[in-house]
Amino acid sequence: GTTGKPKGVITTHKNLVFYLSALYKRLGINQNDNYLHTASIAFSSSNRQMWLTLSNGGTVIMATETEKVDIFQLLELILRHGVTVIDLVPSMMRRCISTLNVCKKKNSSYFDDNQIRLALSASEALPSEIPSELRRALGKRGNEVRYINMYGLTETTGIIFTYEVQSNVIDERQMSSIVPIGKPLNAV
Repeated sequence: GTTGKPKGVITTHKNLVFYLSALYKRLGINQNDNYLHTASIAFSSSNRQMWLTLSNGGTVIMATETEKVDIFQLLELILRHGVTVIDLVPSMMRRCISTLNVCKKKNSSYFDDNQIRLALSASEALPSEIPSELRRALGKRGNEVRYINMYGLTETTGIIFTYEVQSNVIDERQMSSIVPIGKPLNAV
């Protein structure tokens, strides 16, 4: 937790089912999705990355510890398995953008064959420039990607607020701002 002391939170089956149902309505995860799983199994984000996907017939693509550290290997995993949903903390997203930009300098069409349709971020404040930088780094598919910022607490089973970042929202005046956390899941 934020105090630096480990904590445990009891999550009921009922809360998890409500949480997954509300997220499904907001995100539209389906049987065609290949969802990249990068969270520790001990972290509440793992519930979203694993159970949301499996309960809707999708496939979970588990990143190894090595792939989580070596971003080039993570990007190759995304391409190899046709990942459609990435769910990364903003700091890891920034590392992906940086690595993509380096790879594209060597090969301008690198990563153009990606299948990403949904980019999710949570667990850290999302700087406003990251969604537009990711869309640019993704190349020709970048403008088709939905980018959703999420906020939640372990005590609430997970995400309770979401905000969809529109592709034309970020401008120079907003470059130092933080993307809002959005509206409660049940307000859809």
